[in-house]
Amino acid sequence: MKNLLVILLFGIFQIHTVVAQDALLLKYESPNGRTLMIEADANSVYAYVMKKRNEDIAFHGFLCSKTDPFNNHLDLQALQAAGGPPPLIEKFANEFSHVKNLQEKDIEVQWKDSQTAEVFIRGEKYLIMDLKRQLAYSKALKADGPYGKAMAK
Repeated sequence: MKNLLVILLFGIFQIHTVVAQDALLLKYESPNGRTLMIEADANSVYAYVMKKRNEDIAFHGFLCSKTDPFNNHLDLQALQAAGGPPPLIEKFANEFSHVKNLQEKDIEVQWKDSQTAEVFIRGEKYLIMDLKRQLAYSKALKADGPYGKAMAK
């Protein structure tokens, strides 16, 4: 979240990237002026749709996990105390959750219309962001829950 605020200070570009300490931050502008940010930390990748004035987050969606939710030994209490987003846990994970070696070039955003953004990883649709309803549907989730809504198969 700290990285998200830093990128907003850099101005408006079609795509802007900041990489720091295992973090990835991408910014995409829609044709109608909406902004979608993708932020990765050491464990998780989230997409954020900004409010129209780019001052705050309207809503977010879980894109994928950088760590294996079926075989991680993370100290969840320590991560929560640090203030970062929670890493995905096994209960909500599926075979698409863990994306190894994710890089900027692997991510593509397509604006389907003024109310829908789709995020692709290596050519596969991973996230649908419904701007009108402010809901996100993730291929990386097995079930609806605290990480968001699972994408219908």
